[in-house]
Amino acid sequence: MFFLVDKSSSSKLLVDAMTLKESEVMNGAKLMLMASQGLHQGGGPLLKEAQTRPISRRSEDEYKKSDARSEVVMDKNRLERWKATGVVALAECNLKAIPDEVWACGSSARVLDVNNNCIQDVPEKISCLNSIQKLLLNANGISDEAIHWEGLTSLKYLTVLSISHNHLTNLPSSLGFLTSLRQLHVANNKLTSLPNEISILAQLEVLKANNNRITTIPARIGECNSLNEVDLSANLLSELPETLGNLHNLK
Repeated sequence: MFFLVDKSSSSKLLVDAMTLKESEVMNGAKLMLMASQGLHQGGGPLLKEAQTRPISRRSEDEYKKSDARSEVVMDKNRLERWKATGVVALAECNLKAIPDEVWACGSSARVLDVNNNCIQDVPEKISCLNSIQKLLLNANGISDEAIHWEGLTSLKYLTVLSISHNHLTNLPSSLGFLTSLRQLHVANNKLTSLPNEISILAQLEVLKANNNRITTIPARIGECNSLNEVDLSANLLSELPETLGNLHNLK
């Protein structure tokens, strides 16, 4: 649409519906032709096409496949990290079982931390972690039958065993096979006694067995000459063996 503007001293806008006569334009008047906004001197208004991005439509199956691939890559990276560092850190992961990929670490694993989960089985194949030094199983609700001690007590390099805050009522005599053990944490269970074989643990320095139901302590505990810290508080003990006096390193 075009407009005429009278540029005389009494300027006025001349709309296209008006004739020159109706607008009282006099001879000699100066006129200016103006185009309305969005028009040009061509065939019509300039239109700018909107730039749109094509919509990617992926099926639910494609998303699942993509997620599965990501999970495989993540698991592979995690396993490689465990092997490189020797530390398998899985605390507070809502686990009900120790993942199979842990066993793939083999002799690379030095620490296995599965504290604060819901693990109900410590299988015999834990023995494949034959170089492990620290095993942390605290707060899993583990019962006696959940631990396959045959596998666990074969870990000859184990220095720290922590299984506090579970439901154990008994420790096996095979505990004596852990001859490298320096720290034993079994607090907050339901233990009624400690095995005589604890005396074989010549390198044991720390024994935490508080908050159980222990009624007697084996006299042979006095043979654990390396013990420097013992906590037997909050049990059902009526007396302590005299052999505790042999532990000259106690703090």
